[in-house]
Amino acid sequence: MKSKLNITIDEDILNQMKRHAIQQNKSISQIVEHYFRGILKPNPKGGFVEMIDQLPKSKTSGSINLKEEYYEGKAEKYGL
Repeated sequence: MKSKLNITIDEDILNQMKRHAIQQNKSISQIVEHYFRGILKPNPKGGFVEMIDQLPKSKTSGSINLKEEYYEGKAEKYGL
């Protein structure tokens, strides 16, 4: 079920949002609802660091110097 929401907003912002909504082929209501849903979406457990820790580990051997590999690849690509 949908409900109406009355808000007060700066006229310049409203005009910009109208243009943006037209460009996105959406209504301002759809944009606001999408924004609200994003705010209310539950955060994953933990923060950014914990999320990074959950990523699969690299399968490269520990003996590879990634910094050296990076610069060698750049040198090869750009002829340095």
